Amino acid sequence: MVAVQAEWTPSLSGGCPKHKTWHANPMFQLVPGPAVVDASYSLTLRQLGGTAHAIGLFIIPADNATDRKTRLAKGDIIARTKFTKGATSRLDVSLPRRDAGLPYIVVASTFDPGAYGSISLELTSADDRAVRLVPLQPAPSGPAPSGPASPSLAPAARARASAAAPAPAPAPAPA
Repeated sequence: MVAVQAEWTPSLSGGCPKHKTWHANPMFQLVPGPAVVDASYSLTLRQLGGTAHAIGLFIIPADNATDRKTRLAKGDIIARTKFTKGATSRLDVSLPRRDAGLPYIVVASTFDPGAYGSISLELTSADDRAVRLVPLQPAPSGPAPSGPASPSLAPAARARASAAAPAPAPAPAPA
């Protein structure tokens, strides 16, 4: 299992795809392992801290290996959940390997723009143990993601952990 955390904030709460601001949501690259041709994945979006917005997930193809997606063409949505008010939203999907190994983008969204809160996104796959989930926005402050972190997540997790660690006590003065 891979788990990452994010937040819906004033700059990252664009609402569902029916809103022209949909692209202002937390996005994550789903990067299949290099040996995978076709695999099944399970994604679970969780609202943290007692918020209860109508939430959902959708998957779109990435245009390249590094950037967020800002345009949505008709037919781009590969899979989606219904938007429901509750603590979790789950999406089970089978995805083929893309040409040139390009990733998919998972968008975690509230139904309406302007809804704020902390979230976690969990990814599991029995078919693809090397899958990675890479945030395409700055990491939120708070606890580090759980589970095996992808190489691209490890430095951010270490930075948050070291920033939260107390400074060592000064050595006693010589007598």
